[in-house]
Amino acid sequence: MEGLFFRKASDNDIDSIYNNLKLCSENMYKEHGLEHWIPVYPTEKIKEDINSKQVYIVEYNNQIVGNFILTDKMNSLWKTESKAIYLSKLAIVPEYSGKGLGKKCMKYIENLAKNEGYENIRFDVYDKSLNTIAFYKKLGYTVTDTAKTRRFTVLLMEKRV
Repeated sequence: MEGLFFRKASDNDIDSIYNNLKLCSENMYKEHGLEHWIPVYPTEKIKEDINSKQVYIVEYNNQIVGNFILTDKMNSLWKTESKAIYLSKLAIVPEYSGKGLGKKCMKYIENLAKNEGYENIRFDVYDKSLNTIAFYKKLGYTVTDTAKTRRFTVLLMEKRV
């Protein structure tokens, strides 16, 4: 896709990331009644993530249209060890949803994981996010387990790279 670019985020991107997450949160609630990103991820946590993880910006035609976070630290939802990279907060602003950017992000993440020697990509998905679950399944990700968070249930999804 011409004009698509991925880069690591800096502190200068905090407001853009927050605004992207806010737009996605509002859209998920309005379109599907999904509340799992309410309240919006706070700017202090975004700053922490930029400093401790790999936060990426998705640019399309010189405009920030999305973001995602990668880390190699396994969170408490997962019960089995793996040389995996963990994905979270993949968000493409609603205006660009359905244009193939999410698929391009996942391809980028898969190539990055493979090149850095990871065996799997793992993430959790809110169990009521049916469109998101279908999207990941179409890309070859499988549900390996479920887990309870403080507020809801998530599906643990994974793909070997």
